[in-house]
Amino acid sequence: MSPRPQHTAASVIPGRHQWAWWLLAPVLACFVFWNSLDNGFVLDDQLIVEQNVLIRDLSNVPEHFRRDFRLNGGNLFLYRPLTSIPLSLNYAFGADDPRGYHLFNVTLHASVSVLVFALMLSPACCP
Repeated sequence: MSPRPQHTAASVIPGRHQWAWWLLAPVLACFVFWNSLDNGFVLDDQLIVEQNVLIRDLSNVPEHFRRDFRLNGGNLFLYRPLTSIPLSLNYAFGADDPRGYHLFNVTLHASVSVLVFALMLSPACCP
């Protein structure tokens, strides 16, 4: 039995304009989520952003790893340091303006779309 050929981006994506395929994933992600930029906070955003005093000062960043934060009158305890740190950065730049938080999420979705596209084209995905 002969070995299967290895796939590369050049062999999977035809044509001279392969760079256009790399732009497609983030452009589609931005297109899908762009309408969220003008929306306000919804559902748990009010608890996690508006009522979370821990995100209001960047000097609290080490505290995100040391303790959870209490919400809803102390009835809800959340330990999410990797979520809280970007929220702290968002608050430092835009305070309570939801546009900054939504723009960060759109950028995150676009970046992850590119990473998933790269993973799909990698030899590790398709041996």
